[in-house]
Amino acid sequence: MGKDLGPLYDGQNRVNVNLADRETLAAAEYVDSQLAGDIVRVREERGAFASDEDLMRVPGIDEYSLPVLKEVLFY
Repeated sequence: MGKDLGPLYDGQNRVNVNLADRETLAAAEYVDSQLAGDIVRVREERGAFASDEDLMRVPGIDEYSLPVLKEVLFY
């Protein structure tokens, strides 16, 4: 059995980057369809996100955009 990755949304209405599909991610504030697709692609290639460093492997996510994105996304 796989690891339990928790709920799709948390109590703050943030989206779980390890469970959400491209459409769900793209519906989150600050996330466009390109970034949503890149998140899904990197997750499929490397596995679940477990740290900020993992998220920064996604093109378009860096030390400046990460704090803003963490307002609407979680892992």
